Amino acid sequence: MFNFLKFKPQNVKSKASSENSNLELDIYILTSYVLKKLGNSKEAKLLSREIHQFNNLKSGEKLQQFPHIYFRIEEYFIAHDTQSKSTEASRLRHLIESRLTRIRNHSELRVLFLPQHAQEQLFCRNLLKDVMEDAFAGDFHGNQNLKAIAEKLSSISNDNASADSFYSKESMSKNAQFIFESAAETFGIENSIKVFLSVYKRYFEKYSLLDTFTTTVGILPDEVYEAAFSDFSKHKHLNSFFQKHIRKLERENAMLRKQVKKQTELKESHMESAELRSTILHNTFDAYFLLDRDVKIKDWNKQAEKLFGWNAKETVGRSLLDFVNSRELRDKFMSDMLLFHQTGKSNYVNNKFSFVTDTKSGDQVAIEAALRSIKVGGNLLFSVFIRDITPRRSSGKN
Repeated sequence: MFNFLKFKPQNVKSKASSENSNLELDIYILTSYVLKKLGNSKEAKLLSREIHQFNNLKSGEKLQQFPHIYFRIEEYFIAHDTQSKSTEASRLRHLIESRLTRIRNHSELRVLFLPQHAQEQLFCRNLLKDVMEDAFAGDFHGNQNLKAIAEKLSSISNDNASADSFYSKESMSKNAQFIFESAAETFGIENSIKVFLSVYKRYFEKYSLLDTFTTTVGILPDEVYEAAFSDFSKHKHLNSFFQKHIRKLERENAMLRKQVKKQTELKESHMESAELRSTILHNTFDAYFLLDRDVKIKDWNKQAEKLFGWNAKETVGRSLLDFVNSRELRDKFMSDMLLFHQTGKSNYVNNKFSFVTDTKSGDQVAIEAALRSIKVGGNLLFSVFIRDITPRRSSGKN
């Protein structure tokens, strides 16, 4: 599938003698593949130059800079890929997952290929874990709370996220504040800031181009955040860091605007549709009313008012049985509704039936009813259309 796997880079042994040389081999294959896929645009030439500079780095520097160059590559492909085909960025990730596994499995790089939630959690966890190690080196001076935090931070795997509330952003922020205050109390506030800042710089250098890295900003104590902002004011990656996330926010805002517009249009369409249905039902020649599952009246049209004498204000919200004088008819109807709820079978529901009942004025009226069960948003309702058949009964017609 990937022809470049047959490629044998010059001056690189095919069988590496150590884990580092094996990792370098995978990285070399990856960057060689990318160079072949770049076009002739100005951005492509700039990225090509950066990749060549990266390939000339020493092993330690190469490992340190890999996250940066990888996300520069991925960002380039995402910007230039089309939705009509399998994206090059996706193929790149598949390649690392399936073939160049030494990159994926490396302890410092595997976080790059985890899902977003796991990345966010592990960045915060690893940051605080390193801060505690640099500040206390395992000596917590009898502080049992610090010891408990250290044990918790060490318990989460580097391969996934934890559902434990301890690892939520809110909890991580509180833990960071507690670690900062404990270190300040033991070694002084300036030293506490220096430790946090030193660790944060290491992570910033390596992971600042990753979207999920901004989560770490949210857990920094205020004193550290202010020091970091001041110290990074001339940082070479700071501008690209903010520009990247500004673009991300702009894309998210654009998508949100589209979703809001679509929801507004759907709501307006639904309102127009509901208004149209209401207009039709309230102007139909038949009497109509709507019942909930407990046969309470939810809607009552003008024809129902004209036929029975009660208006909507008198009926809506009350049980239909309040308007049936015949106890026999009430008992028969309720027994049938109970059977329907229990078995789905009924003599009335989803059938036509006729009976004689009283109007508000006490007059008897013969009616034919069509009762249908309907589900709206998971709620069971019953629509009832009523036709006055008194003239037909009086004339003896069926």
